[in-house]
Amino acid sequence: MTTKSVRNRSSIATVAIQKSIYEMVKQTAEQKGKTIQNYINETLLMNVERDKFLKVFAPYLSLEHASDNTIFLHDDKLDKTVLIKLKFQDNNSFDSSVQVFCETDDSLECVHVRFAMALPELMQLNLKRSKKHVDGGKIK
Repeated sequence: MTTKSVRNRSSIATVAIQKSIYEMVKQTAEQKGKTIQNYINETLLMNVERDKFLKVFAPYLSLEHASDNTIFLHDDKLDKTVLIKLKFQDNNSFDSSVQVFCETDDSLECVHVRFAMALPELMQLNLKRSKKHVDGGKIK
């Protein structure tokens, strides 16, 4: 074994992931023309950097919970929970328009909305809603 391969192995950590997640990652990496290792490293790094950015951008905001069509944020400045709602403009198509709305500020553009738009939980809510829409369920 060469010195280079020993050094490379010492800078790699092994992590166990669920098989179903691995298959999704593998498929996405292939679609993007990347190795699984490079895709996972880039994705993890982006998530860590996003979290660091959010701590600088809005250190007083944090995610409390995400459910149905609502993100619950805690705002330390206001000392209260802020509700961010996904509002769907159904037009009987799969790609219905979505608005991200802050009930506290009555706004589509406040810091709470911008913070929520950076959260992966927001995308998960939209994907869950889209799946229910396709499967015939309704979320309003």
